[in-house]
Amino acid sequence: MSITIYDQAHVLGALTKAIGKPGIFISFVRDSESFTYTDLMLAAPFLNIEEHGQIMLDGCGYIVCDDYAEMLATYAQIVGDDGPTPMNPYDGPVRVYALTFNADGETENENT
Repeated sequence: MSITIYDQAHVLGALTKAIGKPGIFISFVRDSESFTYTDLMLAAPFLNIEEHGQIMLDGCGYIVCDDYAEMLATYAQIVGDDGPTPMNPYDGPVRVYALTFNADGETENENT
């Protein structure tokens, strides 16, 4: 008997491998004075309160994409510690960490 222990990010790696689809783990800090949900939705424009309120409250979530191109397009919109992206000029105080996983469950890109 053996157990496997996953951190929050690598749960998505197991999921993407199991279903054969790529994905992105996102996380962000909500406890700073400069945090607002409006800024969060600018740093990760695919998030909205109506559909993703629980992720916004939790400070992390999983995005499963239908294909690799969709995963890359979504990742390109996320503003992390490396600042604005060519696809997202947001330059406010909120940063969203993102870690991509391919359909084989392997990590690929990280926006740090």
